[in-house]
Amino acid sequence: MLAGLGAFGAALLLGIPALFAVGAGAFAFASAYALTPRPKRPAEILLAPEVTQQMLDEFRRRIAGSVERIRQVRARIKRAPMAGRLDTLCELLNKILANCDRDPQDIRAARSLPFYVEKIEEYVNGYATVFEAGEHDSDVVKRLQATEAMVERATDRFEEIYRAMLENDLRALEAKAGALSMEFGAEEPAEPASKGNGS
Repeated sequence: MLAGLGAFGAALLLGIPALFAVGAGAFAFASAYALTPRPKRPAEILLAPEVTQQMLDEFRRRIAGSVERIRQVRARIKRAPMAGRLDTLCELLNKILANCDRDPQDIRAARSLPFYVEKIEEYVNGYATVFEAGEHDSDVVKRLQATEAMVERATDRFEEIYRAMLENDLRALEAKAGALSMEFGAEEPAEPASKGNGS
């Protein structure tokens, strides 16, 4: 813009007719625009092999969002074992995010982490609902304990993932991230009763 105005003003000062001055200004503006690199989009910014800024932003957004929501639900949970486990889990997930900010290549081997963190968030929501519905019922207590055990095992897996990240062992990191799938479905975790009859 400034280049175009400058060329237009210079042309007028030199006595060049206004029509030619406008053309010179437009040409200078177009040239400056073409030569000025446009800002790269997050999807075009490569942070590590096969890892873009957009991928890191999405990875961080999903996990950080789940951590924040888990912390909010944790405030409703008065059962000491689960409350402590959730505090440990959230602290660990924040360490994983900080490590990925420093070393974005890790998310290439741990792409599935946001999915599993969101699954844990679902189970924690179910746990809070079941807990509030009847923590003194023996069947409810069993379901609560099953979710507590699942969260504890998953936290152990996240700890292993974090250690693999610190050691820059991408092969181990990929294996540990894949092992998270084994922590879901082994026991029936606490979930709220479904609303209505689906069948």
